Amino acid sequence: TPVRKRQWLSSRKALFTLTLAVLIGMFGIGSVIKANHGFPQRFDQSVTKYAEAGIKDLKKRPGRDDPELAFNDKLLTFGNTSATSPIRVLLWGDSHAMSIMPPIASLCEEHGLKAAIATHSATPPLLGGFYRRSLTGLDTRSPAWAEAVLRIIKKHQIPDTIITAYWKESIGKSEAAFSEALIHTIGELKAAGTRVWIMLDVPDVYFDPPKALAFHQMLPWIYPDPRKRTPTLAEHEKADRVIRGLVTQLEKAGARVLDPSAFLFGLTNHCLIEVDGNVIYADPHHLTTAGSMKLKPLFVPIFKTQTQP
Repeated sequence: TPVRKRQWLSSRKALFTLTLAVLIGMFGIGSVIKANHGFPQRFDQSVTKYAEAGIKDLKKRPGRDDPELAFNDKLLTFGNTSATSPIRVLLWGDSHAMSIMPPIASLCEEHGLKAAIATHSATPPLLGGFYRRSLTGLDTRSPAWAEAVLRIIKKHQIPDTIITAYWKESIGKSEAAFSEALIHTIGELKAAGTRVWIMLDVPDVYFDPPKALAFHQMLPWIYPDPRKRTPTLAEHEKADRVIRGLVTQLEKAGARVLDPSAFLFGLTNHCLIEVDGNVIYADPHHLTTAGSMKLKPLFVPIFKTQTQP
């Protein structure tokens, strides 16, 4: 009111000067807050550890969405990356495949083997012209990308191929078309001379575990313990009914099915989101490095018959 009645800042110049100074000050404070990601020191260290787990893990996640590599007859390699070393294992899929790279990389290093990765977000590893409608995936370019990956498998005579994806989201509008494409893909891969390993979905917890754990740690009397709100094994299997209903057919087609469930459910029969202070989910359905390393025993059989060339 004093400003409106011109009792304070009676001239336009004075009002403009003060307004500009306030805006500059707010911009400066905002820049400091942004540079420091807020003021994390105001929280307990355990709160910030939980809150930052997903962000930090996603930023350092290996494997890039670069389909041009496959189109140019190339793939990102890891493990024993010697130029003369042959590719022994291929990891192929969407962002879920990216998230399980750490345990496979660890096994490659232990056995002195080279592996390759072909991944793109929201793009399932399926042949036969099938693709998932998506704004972030390859969409209609998916079939051409899949064929390019298959050509690389044939060219390098890769002994083992691991395929995985966010299967329940890959189905689209037609379960029949998805099922047919998956069986067809296994047949094509087998014909190319590679052993096929298909990993089923990791559980979807339907909320953001890092944030939920941080809120619970900070305000336990308001925010309930999220570890008690995760899906049960029965709920997970029901949500994954389509891909699980295909297991017998997948095995008959020649695939070896890998089920991560045994490593991601605790004694309470609820999906784990934190173990020994480590968050194992970066978001509702992607594992952190700590989470994916829990699956390392799942991939050991792949390397039992692999030997140093």
